[in-house]
Formats: sequence, structure tokens, C-alpha cells
Amino acid sequence: MPIRRLPLLALALLVVPVAAIAQEVPQRFRGTYAADDAPEACTVQESDGRIAVEADSIQFFASACALRRPRIDRDGRLTAQTACVEEGQDGSDEPRGRIVMTLRGERLGVTLDRDPVRFYRRCERALPVR
Repeated sequence: MPIRRLPLLALALLVVPVAAIAQEVPQRFRGTYAADDAPEACTVQESDGRIAVEADSIQFFASACALRRPRIDRDGRLTAQTACVEEGQDGSDEPRGRIVMTLRGERLGVTLDRDPVRFYRRCERALPVR
């Protein structure tokens, strides 16, 4: 490669980032979702199969995770650091982890730490998670 092309290549690498760091979870991910194995969660208030994705957190039935340094990769996946608190904990000793979210239409895939991916469907209306 001729030397005069190297600056153009370097500029192209700077302009096309591998991952974009967001200040918060993008709007398209936010909402209330029902677990695939609990479709009634969108309509039955008492169901524990619901999650809520917010600008800076994700809430499950018995835990909540703050989402820090969310990034969107080339494939549209959101990856963030987590600080989760289980129900009944005071939050003073927050374990650190990682979450990956993939959105395909109205279906959200969530992988928390090394757990297997769980799938959720977006609810038409928001219901409290807890």
C-alpha cells in the first residue's frame, strides 16, 4: 500500500467506531416485556414474568440492575456493565457483572453475566414489575 493512502485508512478507522458508547439505554430498547414462557405477564398484574428496561436500569421481579456504560455494537446489540441488587439486599455490596441485550422487532434477548439468553416480548402497555 502506498504511504500516501495510510492517512486515509487511519481517518476511516476513526470515523467508523467499533462500538458506540451511549449515555443511556437507547429508547428502542426501553419498555415492559413479558418472558416467552409467561405470555400472560403483559396482562396479569400478579405475574412475576415481567421485566422493565429503563434509561439506566433493568428491573426483574426480584432484582434490579443499574446499567453503566451502555454500548451499541455493529450488530445493534447493547452491552453494559451491571450493578445488581437482589430483593432484600441493602445494596451496599453490589456485585458487578455484564448484560447483553438484543432487540429483533418486538422480541428482546437478555443475557445476564454467563446465564443463558432469555427471550421476552414487548407488552403493549406498561405494568409494574413488582
